Amino acid sequence: MGEAVSRRGQDPPYGASGAAWATVVTFLIYNGVVFLVGERVHPVGFPLPAALAVYTLATVAAYLALYFPLFGPLLVAEHVGLLLLTGFLDLHDLKRHGQALLRGRR
Repeated sequence: MGEAVSRRGQDPPYGASGAAWATVVTFLIYNGVVFLVGERVHPVGFPLPAALAVYTLATVAAYLALYFPLFGPLLVAEHVGLLLLTGFLDLHDLKRHGQALLRGRR
């Protein structure tokens, strides 16, 4: 019984959820420090503000799609938009592949 009483003061106030969020914050800080040190030692010129904007938009869209089912199509449209903005998706290639797909179905 004494052990249970002594351990009671050591339990984290936020439980497993708090531990998970602490891990997320720790990894964000760690990756930020590694990025900044690496950028000083070996400059690559990574567009950090643009990348943070893309990640923020993706996170907001995923949150909306998870908690508000009407925003599900928004998630797909947002990811296509991000692929277009970052240059991973080209509209001309998309149109050409879409037409090839449609011709293959007929």
